[in-house]
Amino acid sequence: MATILIRSKSEEFINFIKKLDSILSGTETTTPDGQQIEYGDDHFQDRMKRVQQLCFTFEDGPVYPLSINASCALVWDEIKCKQEDMDKNGL
Repeated sequence: MATILIRSKSEEFINFIKKLDSILSGTETTTPDGQQIEYGDDHFQDRMKRVQQLCFTFEDGPVYPLSINASCALVWDEIKCKQEDMDKNGL
């Protein structure tokens, strides 16, 4: 698992990263019946929607920095990395 030291003092940025990490770390790689997660699965769609709805909350209003494409790519990347980790550890 990678560790990152955040040097930024921006509370909005730090909170955004923590929320994103929480959503992505909760991503499953398989469905309840053991099948590979696919784009159309409820869990995948839920994760993608949660990522896309993350925002920075500034005085002028919210800013939503992640597009649907970026959200989808992040969820797929999380699944891929978790699968690679499981393969590497023989799980």
